[in-house]
Amino acid sequence: MLNNNYRSLDKLQRKKLENLSLLGNNSMKLPLGNGKKGLAVVFGWSQFELILSETVVRKGLELQGYKITVLSQPTPFTRDAYMLMGVDSVKSFYSYCQSPKMALAEGLMKGVVTFQDFISLSYKGISVGKYASSTIMRQTRQGTLDFNNPKHKEMAMISLSRSLSAAEGAYRLIDKSNPAILVVVDRGYTPYGEMFDACINKNIPVITWNVAHRDNTVMLKRYHYGNRDSHPASLSKDSWKTMLDLEWTNERRSELYQELSSSYESGEWYGEVGTQFGKKGFETNEIKNKLELNPNKKIAVIFSHIFWDATFFWGEDLFRDYEDWFVQTVKAACKNKNLNWLIKVHPANTVKDHRDGVISEPSEIIALREQIGELPEHVKVINADTPISTWSLFQAMDYCLTVRGTVGIEAAMLGKVVLTAGTGRYDCHGFTHDFTSSKEYLQCLQHIEDLEKSSPHMKELAERYAYGVFICRPLKLQILSLGFERDNKASMLVDCNALTIDNLREAEDLNEISRWIASEKDDYLH
Repeated sequence: MLNNNYRSLDKLQRKKLENLSLLGNNSMKLPLGNGKKGLAVVFGWSQFELILSETVVRKGLELQGYKITVLSQPTPFTRDAYMLMGVDSVKSFYSYCQSPKMALAEGLMKGVVTFQDFISLSYKGISVGKYASSTIMRQTRQGTLDFNNPKHKEMAMISLSRSLSAAEGAYRLIDKSNPAILVVVDRGYTPYGEMFDACINKNIPVITWNVAHRDNTVMLKRYHYGNRDSHPASLSKDSWKTMLDLEWTNERRSELYQELSSSYESGEWYGEVGTQFGKKGFETNEIKNKLELNPNKKIAVIFSHIFWDATFFWGEDLFRDYEDWFVQTVKAACKNKNLNWLIKVHPANTVKDHRDGVISEPSEIIALREQIGELPEHVKVINADTPISTWSLFQAMDYCLTVRGTVGIEAAMLGKVVLTAGTGRYDCHGFTHDFTSSKEYLQCLQHIEDLEKSSPHMKELAERYAYGVFICRPLKLQILSLGFERDNKASMLVDCNALTIDNLREAEDLNEISRWIASEKDDYLH
């Protein structure tokens, strides 16, 4: 409270809370169920908009009969906000943790020589190496860790000790609280990842919720031992079978293309990170002229991932990390002069920089300068702040290269050739080129222009998959209005539309969530 910034933020947050209360939304205080299904542990927030946006999941759980405990920073504001929204139990996850396990970390580090060794570290069935690595990389914005660098090794030791403490704390929380279900969003960082793994290992189902590809929609997935590495926006085996069994009509195809094109045109496409804010459509010839491409050569686009964000969350990668994949792919592109190669810097870099208060070059640009040098004429960079809409870039290109980005689904449904360098999302579904090793992948890049054009069957498979992900999986919100400001932080905008307890009980979105939870299916699918 002695910090001026904290007091200013607390005042602003409390004003929002007061406004919500004045709207007559005290009905949210009342539980919607009897709590007899058991305890739902929810990794919560400390920001008003996020606490309110999470309400749809919490109330859906209540409707199904769960009692809610939130793990968050139990500040006075956080307690008051959750109390207004019907949660009287707010605890700190770290109250279950002991001090960082430095001695244990030192013991595990004795066998670590390379970064890959570190990533592979496991403790009591929990992937502490992956979570420690992801957390360091997010905090420091490092694309990789160099274990020949004493500073990097020291950071790894400290992060590992905290991960080990979180792993012990997760099991201690489970033993003391006996949760029936866990709810989490970013399950790849400490302490969320450790709690995720501990619950999976104890056969406690885990639900994740994420904002979907456009405003007023969320996506839900249930995790268990059999799908613990699956991307939250992937399709389960049952969901994929449902898509394959659909009668694939022109009406459904038209609905899909309209959904994507309108999301891009409105700028809503993953507005959570502002990917299409300020973008506009360009004709193919305009793009070729604007980027000074050789009109006689096909176009391959390398869609970068943000090196330090959500690293090691899902599946298995062919390369050490996102940075290694990026650098090796660009090196291969430099050698193959038969194509126009475009390097697409991830558009979320701009928003994430402003949110973190960082003014710096994207990590992709730094890697190009430090590890590649001057690019040849046939390889060009498209910066994060380009005015070119990604949807119009899809129309112009012929080949899409990614580890597991959403672009692979979109490009494939448009008939483009897609190459993946990682598992866990849409690989091996018949519409992408997948590889068993980095060597095989890089060899393919030497003659990528010889790959056959995607067949009509591959295109249809991609369309069906996209229909599942972008049409059937998103749940449209009713009790909340959720969107994002067109500012440099893509600030969340959320309002409550339910004014009475009856509104909540009858809300279709809450009942949909409740029914899905009871169904025990992996994906929410309508």
